[in-house]
Amino acid sequence: MKCPLCEKNHSCGMEATASSAETGIGSCWCARETFPKALLDAVPDEFKNAACICKSCLDEFKKKSGASH
Repeated sequence: MKCPLCEKNHSCGMEATASSAETGIGSCWCARETFPKALLDAVPDEFKNAACICKSCLDEFKKKSGASH
């Protein structure tokens, strides 16, 4: 899957197959992050609640906005 903001490929535990013991929301970095509303609002409508924002985009947004990690 691609990030809906930068369109780069990334792997997310949410997208992994359920057959692997090391996958799923608990093992994904995104489960431990906070996504600012402004960043979520930047996702195109067709990808809202359907595609994961990558860590690079989240980190860059927080850096530019002065938000803490």
